[in-house]
Amino acid sequence: MTQRVAARNDRIHAALLVLLAVLIGLYWLAYFMTDVTLPEFTHDPAQATLTAVYLGYQDAFPAADGFVALTALIAARQLHRGRATALLMGLVSAGGLAFLALMDILFDLEHGFYAPPMLTSDPGMMLEAAINVGCVGFAFYSARRFWSRREFLLGTGG
Repeated sequence: MTQRVAARNDRIHAALLVLLAVLIGLYWLAYFMTDVTLPEFTHDPAQATLTAVYLGYQDAFPAADGFVALTALIAARQLHRGRATALLMGLVSAGGLAFLALMDILFDLEHGFYAPPMLTSDPGMMLEAAINVGCVGFAFYSARRFWSRREFLLGTGG
């Protein structure tokens, strides 16, 4: 890969990291200010116990998601500048993103939220599934890409 192509790909990767941080912030704004992210069962009084478990679990994520967003922003800035700290922050961000997504997927599977009837008819669960798949995919892409750029990044100082 030529340096020009690598630099262009670094800019794209940095832009995707910024987009990730923005989307995390927008998700939490929507979660706390609207009900667009919530599954339909959370509006059913007969499902009060399940709703309490689900909301209690979801409410534990903002700080960790904020950490992922912050490390993604730092990684994006440092990648754009060609700094070694991009490697560290990028791998931390990717690892955190994968961990949180996989925790969420397991929780949803264990509680039957990804059962076909719920997943195919509930916009809130469809959104959550799409977010989880996107997060796992982007985490692996980002970690792989940062690792493939490690020699370049470590050679520039940090």
